[in-house]
Amino acid sequence: MADAIDAAGLPERCVTHGIRKAAARRLAEAGCTAHEIASITGHKSLNEVQRYT
Repeated sequence: MADAIDAAGLPERCVTHGIRKAAARRLAEAGCTAHEIASITGHKSLNEVQRYT
């Protein structure tokens, strides 16, 4: 993923962690449950999902 970010010429602040966080937030805004978000983002605990969203 890092190679794709570099190839796209995105700024250094664009890292995979930020993409995961943005995805979790958007899923929450779309009405997904914490369990659904965890299954998509790969979080191991619901506490981590809550922290991201």
